Amino acid sequence: MRDQEFRLGVNYWPRHRGLAMWRDWHPEEIEAEFAEMAGVGLNTARIFLVWNDFQPLREQRGYLLAEPPLDVFLRSDSSQNEEVNPALIDPVMIHRFDELLAIAGRHKIKLIPTLFVGWMSGTSFDVDFRQGRNVFSDPTLLKYQARYASFFAQRYCREETILAWDLGNEQNCLMPVESRDSAWLWTSFLCQQLKRFDKKHPVTSGMHELGMAAGREGKKFLIRDLAAEVDFLCVHPYQEFMPLKNPEPPHFPRNTYIPAWQTRLYQGIGKKPVLCEEFGTLGHSMMSDAMTAKVARTVFYSLLANDDGGFLWWCHTDFTCSREPPYEFCLMENDGLGLFTADGQPKAVAKEFAAFAALLQKIPWGQVERQPREAAIVTPWREEEHAAVFNAFVLSKQAGIEAEIVGPEVDFSQYKLLILPSVRGAFAFKRSQWDRMLDFVRQGGALYLSYDGCSLPQMEELFGFAVDYRWQNLAQKHALSLSAGEERLSYLGSLNAALKLRPRGASVLGKDEQGEPVLLQNQYGEGKSVFCGLPVERLLGNCGTEFIADRTFSIYRDLKELAGIDSLIEVDSAFVERVVHTLGEKKLVILVNHNPKDVNVEVLVNRLCEKRLTVLNSGKVYELAPVDYMVRLSIPGNDGLVCLLE
Repeated sequence: MRDQEFRLGVNYWPRHRGLAMWRDWHPEEIEAEFAEMAGVGLNTARIFLVWNDFQPLREQRGYLLAEPPLDVFLRSDSSQNEEVNPALIDPVMIHRFDELLAIAGRHKIKLIPTLFVGWMSGTSFDVDFRQGRNVFSDPTLLKYQARYASFFAQRYCREETILAWDLGNEQNCLMPVESRDSAWLWTSFLCQQLKRFDKKHPVTSGMHELGMAAGREGKKFLIRDLAAEVDFLCVHPYQEFMPLKNPEPPHFPRNTYIPAWQTRLYQGIGKKPVLCEEFGTLGHSMMSDAMTAKVARTVFYSLLANDDGGFLWWCHTDFTCSREPPYEFCLMENDGLGLFTADGQPKAVAKEFAAFAALLQKIPWGQVERQPREAAIVTPWREEEHAAVFNAFVLSKQAGIEAEIVGPEVDFSQYKLLILPSVRGAFAFKRSQWDRMLDFVRQGGALYLSYDGCSLPQMEELFGFAVDYRWQNLAQKHALSLSAGEERLSYLGSLNAALKLRPRGASVLGKDEQGEPVLLQNQYGEGKSVFCGLPVERLLGNCGTEFIADRTFSIYRDLKELAGIDSLIEVDSAFVERVVHTLGEKKLVILVNHNPKDVNVEVLVNRLCEKRLTVLNSGKVYELAPVDYMVRLSIPGNDGLVCLLE
């Protein structure tokens, strides 16, 4: 979400109680743990309301257990029925929720209450009264969910400690939803119940991995559908659970880009602000405390650069209640996931939170305007092509291109460059969408497409070649030698298809080992097109630690020049992410070293009116010389700098 503050916080369960916190209530323990949060500079906690605790319904049935029930009341108090308590919310739980609000308020920590918690850490916590009905579509369950949401919206509509409402914790993991329409309807219905009574607090829905494609029934909860109803979107970008695998260590460049990529995917397709609501390195079996701190530190800076609303760690503390569900069933949750140990000691990653929180105090985040994005990575209409889109995003970053990730239905006129990575099949785009891309180039835009066996009309005219034939190339090794220099790029993996083609008006920019043209540039109308006969973005998914030495980004760097995309600053390292936001009359420059090794970089400022660069981390000031407008900076491995350019 976009707020006056960058949200830095945790997902919270008490270390000694876990999910039993509401039934086994110990406010003195919660007070101490919120003091731990405040001690490392956190300003936000996401909390979880166990649905079966807060709305503990019991239906009393009559003859043959027939519908409708004779009465519905609280499990713990049969006098509390719908006549006296229409929402059937347990008043004891509300009293405890009020106590938690007071504790958070004392420590100046905002809360994101997650309302319908039935799924947590690999274990489902069903509601006793469900009786096999579907929570997303059954009218009776929807009625009680509506009353539940409306109760909280009415009672807490003016509560300052609440930052936002979250519909549920990864509800798409709790049980199947019947259809995409059912998923949208459930989301819309509950958002309306909250917004009907609460105009103050934004609403989100913390789902696990939303779908990006709109053209076929795959994932039922889609980015674009949720974005139409919620006020901001959430990502849970754990490296372990992403729909892509990068065969390299977790602190290497591509893995540390994952949270920023998913943020930008949701921003671009959903057109809504995004909060990194859950992230963590998932315990000692995954990596050491020192490595955890490195990964978290890199992600801090990268999310700040990419205009994410904040960063919430999973989770606040290690637990002692290991024999209770979900910890009894999910050993990972017992493996040291917290910022703090089970005896309340801060880990190395907690100290990184504290350092970053101190840096954030120097940035008036609410006044920052994000850097414009002049290029677009266009996703397919019907496919979930995560690996190709992800690697296109990383290559763009390496080349200094700020590229939006968009669906093919958007207005392309706001961009200078369209990037279509590793396009395959006959259904990548609708005809109307493809025609608008052709018009974009005719009218002066630049378009790049890498081929992975796609069928596209007018491809020969657009790219300036003639196709002899399409064939199945069974080779597993592929080379691309660039004509402009001595770059020789190598890739591993199978191709969906290959083209035997002849240039017909296009310039050849690169050839394979047999001297056949692979990379071509063409003039089309007033614009320019670039065709790559290898699906380099998808093939890079087979590249491991050698990605450090890969130079595929040089293709994208040439695209940047071809499209006429200018940058205020240039950096002479492909591993340093650089983003320039606007801060009033000044610029906020964020540099992120995604390389595990320290780098010394030359930062070139391309606008002569800028006179001074201040590194906010250290306070060091660099006067820009009138000759070269360049400063040399050292950035440690997996670290970042925030600078003020004025």
